[in-house]
Amino acid sequence: MELIRKTNKRRTKDEQKTNKRRTKDEQKT
Repeated sequence: MELIRKTNKRRTKDEQKTNKRRTKDEQKT
């Protein structure tokens, strides 16, 4: 259970990173 929570946290962090980068790129265009 603890492990799953850890992986979930990491995944959400990664998704936020990619989302931020994508939005930045979209604003550029």
